Amino acid sequence: MVGLGGAPSGMIIVSDNFDSSAANASADLTKWLPPPSGSTNGPTVVSTKAHSAPNSASSTGTSSGQGAALIPVSGLPTADNHFYVRVWVNFAKATSAVMGHAAFLVASSTLDQSGTELRLGVSIPPGFTTAMVDLNLQNPKDGGGGEVTRFSNGYTTGADPLNMAGTTFNADTWTCVEALFDGGHNEFRLWIGGSEVSTMHVTNFAARATDAPRVTWAPSFKFLKIGAQNYSGDIGQVFYDDVVVSSAQVGCQ
Repeated sequence: MVGLGGAPSGMIIVSDNFDSSAANASADLTKWLPPPSGSTNGPTVVSTKAHSAPNSASSTGTSSGQGAALIPVSGLPTADNHFYVRVWVNFAKATSAVMGHAAFLVASSTLDQSGTELRLGVSIPPGFTTAMVDLNLQNPKDGGGGEVTRFSNGYTTGADPLNMAGTTFNADTWTCVEALFDGGHNEFRLWIGGSEVSTMHVTNFAARATDAPRVTWAPSFKFLKIGAQNYSGDIGQVFYDDVVVSSAQVGCQ
């Protein structure tokens, strides 16, 4: 039996197309944690935009530690610290217009930002004036190496800057994004539109091949935050639909 997306239903941790929830309300609280008290940023079910009609979930960038995020009620951490998340995502503004650092998928050891976080988002690398997709490791488990970022043009902070274009998302366009968070093997992989972004396949966060390896950076991923998270930049409003978190790869079906 196959569930929402291409993953077998028995391997799905949580899935939601938000169509069984009322518009202008919170997402299904049997699947997702409630928004932080007093939050006006979401996540909120809306009927104004959808990948699969009628509904999607809307999240607007916030600097709150929990973010305006869909966070699974249960299922994490997995026994092998390994899971995929597939979302159809739509950004109200082009990600190249984000001035500073923001994220839209975050796996972490704590609900707030005090633990190790692996953040898929966007920021501006050295030598560039516009943001591109990146993977930021904050408060790393390996300690002494400090925060590090891999950009979608292949550059890792601490190396010599690269004059190469990276990945961006256009405004008001539904895109299939799937990420593998594999803490058991200290590995991250990213697929956009079903095609892997090879520059974002990370096992070793070292800046250069001659540097000491950084290969034990992943924590126990206890939380997944699917939502708009601001750090030094404002990612704006982000819509999510046909969300699947699974122990098997999902694909864009």
